[in-house]
Amino acid sequence: MKRQWVIIAAAVAVLAFLAAAATGEERACLSIHELGLGDGGTLKIRGYGTAAFIEGAEPDELGLYTRAFASMERGRWELAGRFDILESSRVNDDWLRFMYLTRDLDKDGNWKLGLGRLYTAVGYTTPPFYRLETVEYPFADHFSAFAWGVGLCGEWGNGWQVEADLTGKSGVPFDFDECWNRLEFCGRLKKSFNMWSLGFSVQLSEDFRRFALDGRWEPCGKFGLRAAGYYVRNTAEDASDSVSGYVIGMYRPVPWLELHSQLDNNDDLSKTFYARNEEGRTVRMESPNSNDTVWTNSIGLLPGKSQRLAVVIDRETVLSGERDGRWLALVQVAF
Repeated sequence: MKRQWVIIAAAVAVLAFLAAAATGEERACLSIHELGLGDGGTLKIRGYGTAAFIEGAEPDELGLYTRAFASMERGRWELAGRFDILESSRVNDDWLRFMYLTRDLDKDGNWKLGLGRLYTAVGYTTPPFYRLETVEYPFADHFSAFAWGVGLCGEWGNGWQVEADLTGKSGVPFDFDECWNRLEFCGRLKKSFNMWSLGFSVQLSEDFRRFALDGRWEPCGKFGLRAAGYYVRNTAEDASDSVSGYVIGMYRPVPWLELHSQLDNNDDLSKTFYARNEEGRTVRMESPNSNDTVWTNSIGLLPGKSQRLAVVIDRETVLSGERDGRWLALVQVAF
């Protein structure tokens, strides 16, 4: 608890200093999302809040959360962070998702070195959930995306991108001692072409070996197709291996409407998360094992990162598995 208050106090002090450093002229020229600093530096703040409806869920299981992103840039340096301000579905102490300092290693910014609480290389296998393609994040995604460590990313040219991280244990709250009890490696290699891209990701730990192959095809601005396949080799005691994947098609007939159809499979792998128990202590919990194949058809209204308001309505059809089909809806407001 003491460590959390130290981090909060430090973050408040940094933001207060940055706000005081901006001149009146710079404040008048920039929006609320961007604040000018001396010597050409900038502070950027953005975020979003969501409210979700899930058919058959209890009131305390509905998704209501707010997340904020902040970054400060000055020359070749950047400090970036993401903070989960509110999450109603469960009390989650892991509110600091990432905060890292990066340094451009060349004048063009093609190569960067990062240090801190990282969003690791494997996190880019699946686009972030705030893109709102469907309400539910793909069940097949088994990577742990957040960990303390050091990372390197860059571009080789001709469409090649590479990322590599050496971290402590991933998938645990940022202030847990377990963050430091082992080493993990994450790597990602991606090749982009005119209309499509192909990526390979790997995450290695003493408990597992995770591999993924993903691709995206966008022949035009109105249509896109993305797919990923995952293989998880679990070395922990009493753990089984898993093979999963998903494919999603996207079509935007008009700028304010986007249609999605996603086929997703999770092969008998429970997911671990951290939450408070009845005694108020944060402990490790697991969602029930599942072996579901789910077909999701979605309607997205006002899609796109630049929109202040977006709405998604889903119908999930369970092709194989124990649970029933259901309706889902989500409203997202960006700030």
